[in-house]
Amino acid sequence: MKKLSYLFVMAAVCLAAGCRNQRTIETIEGKVLDATMNNIMILTDAGDTVNVSKMDANPEQVPGVMIDDRVSVECVRKLVGDVEIISAVKLVVTAHSPYYYIAGTWVEPNPIEEGQFQGMKLEPDGSASSVNMFTLVYRYWVLEGDKLILSGQSIGNKQTIDFTDTLKVLKLDDESLVLANGNNEVKGYVRQK
Repeated sequence: MKKLSYLFVMAAVCLAAGCRNQRTIETIEGKVLDATMNNIMILTDAGDTVNVSKMDANPEQVPGVMIDDRVSVECVRKLVGDVEIISAVKLVVTAHSPYYYIAGTWVEPNPIEEGQFQGMKLEPDGSASSVNMFTLVYRYWVLEGDKLILSGQSIGNKQTIDFTDTLKVLKLDDESLVLANGNNEVKGYVRQK
């Protein structure tokens, strides 16, 4: 009888230990505040800030994200020493950040040369370059809310002048970009493929 009680107690302890280490999947939804190769900081719909690890995640199940993407992340919590780690198992971008759409080459008809185009190339890393504009050389860009800020150099008349243009984004999607300058002059661009 003592042996049977001992086995019963040991089975209960093993079962409890197994249950304690069992990982349950939870879903976190919110907006990406910051993202690195190994971590994603999310502002949840409940208003909490959560750091989610991508360290051991399958890249096909947990792809890269951009700041301001809305995401739904399936994850598990586990204790490593005294620290609780939230690890991503699966991630879906439910709404892309404006950064997703704005990176690319945007052109408009050249007002001087019929049949030609001019514009800008906005790289995902924040660098920029001009397209068929030799006196206006774009170098950098940043998107702050509804403002596209372009920096570069104006070259001409034997001088080079640094400039920064702040343009209001009136429309932005996968195919078109409409901007207004400080004088409310509107320019429309299309994505060059």
